[in-house]
Amino acid sequence: MINRPVRIALLGTFPVRSKFDGGLEFTTSFSFEHPSSPLVNLASQLALDKELDVHVVTLHPHLKKDYLIENDRVTYHLLRGGRLSLQILTFYQLDKNRLISMLDRLRPDVVQAFGTEGPYALAAAESRYPSIIYIQGVVNELVKSTPPKFNLNWLRLFMSQFTEKNVVTMAGNFIAESSFSEGFVRRLNQSAKIHRMKNLIHPLYFQTGRKPVDSLRVILFVGRVTEEKGVFELLHAFAEIHDKHPEINLEFIGPIHDPAEDAKLRASVRELGLAEWVSFSGLQPVSYIAERLAEACMMAYPSYMDTSPNSIYEAMAVGTSVIGARVGGIPDMIEDGITGLLVQPRDSSSLAGAMNFLLDYPEENQRVGQNAKFAARAELESAQTIRNIKKLYMSLL
Repeated sequence: MINRPVRIALLGTFPVRSKFDGGLEFTTSFSFEHPSSPLVNLASQLALDKELDVHVVTLHPHLKKDYLIENDRVTYHLLRGGRLSLQILTFYQLDKNRLISMLDRLRPDVVQAFGTEGPYALAAAESRYPSIIYIQGVVNELVKSTPPKFNLNWLRLFMSQFTEKNVVTMAGNFIAESSFSEGFVRRLNQSAKIHRMKNLIHPLYFQTGRKPVDSLRVILFVGRVTEEKGVFELLHAFAEIHDKHPEINLEFIGPIHDPAEDAKLRASVRELGLAEWVSFSGLQPVSYIAERLAEACMMAYPSYMDTSPNSIYEAMAVGTSVIGARVGGIPDMIEDGITGLLVQPRDSSSLAGAMNFLLDYPEENQRVGQNAKFAARAELESAQTIRNIKKLYMSLL
């Protein structure tokens, strides 16, 4: 029996720039960070429980030194991580060893790692502490839909496949949001304990009310803007509906990591004659995304492959209708025709048909959005999710 707060170590990527703006020194002013990752949402909610002692351990390649920061009942251990080239050369071993060394200093009761494909999962699986790994993306499935690009990022993807298989084979406990994720683990590790549990999303999405459907004039895409997310199909689908609905705009919210892909996408916008109606907003904070979702007539997410994208649940929580691709874990998130619409991947005509349907029948758009909101509130209610996670932690002691 533990007669003190249970110490939880959460390992994963964290938006250190936005969280601790101005208080840290970096080697460069440039980096991409997810503003509301599963780790961000979970840490803030766990910290409300006084029976838990919450620690976040994260690596950042651009930190000049390590930092220890206490904020809102969470202790943050910010470690200087290896650059991409070093990670590739060492197969994450240096970063993994840094994380394990930090765990040995912390002596946590439970470790939870986010993602199966990098140093955080390796450290959790190889440490001597009870651990559980939350499956964010199944890299070995995602890579099948990713066009090969022979650069450092492609090499990291190759390395991540190897790491993921290694982690899934040796770890004992996993959190899976979908049957897609669960099936991947089962194929590699029959003895693993898999806990089906939904991810936490930021409470602001539940607090933001959708505007009246007949006043909405924008279609959103929220996520990493890249070819495998179906953004070119979305652009061509938008071109198909444009003559019928010239009042509608298309906005992409999210980072574009590849300059060549950025140039190609913007060139496509110009070639289709849509420059006046298509915009790219880049990476934005939660407040901006929630407000734009409330003002959107729909969100389209035509990814070639995905596990359980946060932005779908975020849109549902606001009450915004979602069109998703029938791939990966997305069908577990959207009940077709009830809480959203599912279309075939890589099919711009199918996507255009679904977009036209929601625009032509605003009462159906309203119905789908409301159903999505009710489903999100029932499945993603944070208090129940935290109780389930805490119960899971206790079972590992």
